[in-house]
Amino acid sequence: MGLSQVSHCFALNGNPMAPQVNGVHGIIEEYKKNLQNIQFHGPTHFGDILQAFTEYTMSMQGTNVYQVLIIITDGTIHDMAITRRLIVKMSELPCSVIIVGVGTADFEMMHQLDSDEQLLQDDRGNTAKRDIVQFVEFKEANRLGNLAEEVLKEIPDQVVGAIEQMNYKPQRVEQNVDAIVYQPTNM
Repeated sequence: MGLSQVSHCFALNGNPMAPQVNGVHGIIEEYKKNLQNIQFHGPTHFGDILQAFTEYTMSMQGTNVYQVLIIITDGTIHDMAITRRLIVKMSELPCSVIIVGVGTADFEMMHQLDSDEQLLQDDRGNTAKRDIVQFVEFKEANRLGNLAEEVLKEIPDQVVGAIEQMNYKPQRVEQNVDAIVYQPTNM
């Protein structure tokens, strides 16, 4: 991608065929390596990344894997209609979307997507099956010293909601566990 190109959907690690990283440490390392080469630019469009995430999540169906997308944004959404449609569609899939707002932008639209009080509805009248979005303002959460807690606090309920939606019944697993007891010796 050249310096003058604007992209709303790219793999931070530079590999669109394998955009995944392993764990929080992997995310931090990719940001350290690559963030200085990226310039935030408006307008803010979520549609491309949400579409790619939807397709990826659909391709993983049947694997019992729950997907979480983290979007870090500094601006207002300029493709709200498609964003709402995609989130409503994604609410049927085993996934969550975490949005972290950085900077001083008006984040009212982000709060609308985080439908804690009422399920999200799109411009066509379709209603989300469950809440899958968590929005956190970085500045506020960081000021309180609980960024990780705020970012992750809805994920357990969202995972349970997806499991219930799929009518998934856990399988009983029998395991033989050998216990090793360590008892310090007196010196």
